[in-house]
Amino acid sequence: MFINLLNKSQERTVNAHNEANQTDAFKHVLRTAPVGQAQDITGWWRVDQSVTDKGDTDNNDDGTYNLPPNIRFAVTAIANSAAEQTIQIYVDDKMVAQWRDWSTESKNTQTQVLPSGRGKVQVKVLANGKPSLIDGRHVGMAGKTNFFLVATEDGTDNDYNDCLVVINWPLG
Repeated sequence: MFINLLNKSQERTVNAHNEANQTDAFKHVLRTAPVGQAQDITGWWRVDQSVTDKGDTDNNDDGTYNLPPNIRFAVTAIANSAAEQTIQIYVDDKMVAQWRDWSTESKNTQTQVLPSGRGKVQVKVLANGKPSLIDGRHVGMAGKTNFFLVATEDGTDNDYNDCLVVINWPLG
């Protein structure tokens, strides 16, 4: 197997390949440098598959994430704004939880445990009744624990910390 990633804008490459008779599945030869100028180095790496294609870097996410179907997941929010934050959680396009909070002291809301249904979960946050901008990322840890970290911006200072929502699974 041979994998090559090319950043055309900076003319740099990262590539990896397994040796033909290699017995260790995670040992690869890695290269990163200007195209054609790198020496091979030995390193360790792991590739994890994200459960969603969301989490781009344009801070204009719609708050929809794909979780595994038919599991329980937890949702906790941190209100960090003088504006009232309304957090809404949708599963398979149906609102299943809603709560309001505000704080300038990073106050946590009560964690709610919800079923994932078919797996489509959406976070919506309103600040004083107006939709907030949302940016979310999937973070997998140790290949087992998963988080969606959601940051929102209510439009006053562009700091994306007005309401922070944490979705985590598996539970138990």
